[in-house]
Amino acid sequence: MVLRALGDLKQAKEHHELALAIRLQKLGPHHVNVATSYNNLAMVLRDLGDLKQAKEHHERALAIRLQKLGPEDPDVLSVQRDLAVLHQEKKTLKAKFASSYTASTM
Repeated sequence: MVLRALGDLKQAKEHHELALAIRLQKLGPHHVNVATSYNNLAMVLRDLGDLKQAKEHHERALAIRLQKLGPEDPDVLSVQRDLAVLHQEKKTLKAKFASSYTASTM
């Protein structure tokens, strides 16, 4: 999280990928800490502009947390909020692209 806060997104991505790989190997694919790694990696991917991969990782985190914690858990709600923010960013990008495309064709 520190690397992300400092803006070193490439390095942050590498560290989160490594953490995810280790947690998957040691804890298995359905552990809550694996969900945390998926969510952390998703946040970095979002910052890097890889919204498709970010969405996939948020959705994996959400599925694990829903299964293990239930729909009312604050961690589940946090991932749902992250997905909503991601969805809004995608809509904003599409709108900007559409308006710039319209302006360039006039």
